[in-house]
Amino acid sequence: MASIETAIRAILTGASGVTDLVSTRIYPIAAPQSVDRPFIVYELQGTEPVDSLTGTSTLTFSSFHISIWSDSYATTKSVSAAVLEALGDYTGTSDTINIDWLRHDNTMDVDAWTADGAEFPLYGIDQIYKVAYQV
Repeated sequence: MASIETAIRAILTGASGVTDLVSTRIYPIAAPQSVDRPFIVYELQGTEPVDSLTGTSTLTFSSFHISIWSDSYATTKSVSAAVLEALGDYTGTSDTINIDWLRHDNTMDVDAWTADGAEFPLYGIDQIYKVAYQV
């Protein structure tokens, strides 16, 4: 069943700038423990149906969070730029969801940390997006 989450993933997997860097390593909520890097994790942060004078309309606002992880800061920045290019100011239909607008709200570096048993630290960037769509 189509949802805003599957629509966002479809936009990302349809963008060659993204898939050239991460292939299909785009996961909801959490990545598998032994995943190759770089990879992307997306997570719905909240959904707000819009009311009208006659009741609930078909318009919905949501926010979601994209996390990008890699072994190098430079690669993480490259994937971040590709994701922003794919999602920033997107309008159209994705996975049967009509997206009125999709806007980038914020980008921030995430503290580097060493995973258990990993030789290299992970570098992360978080992006926040807002979207208005019809359900």
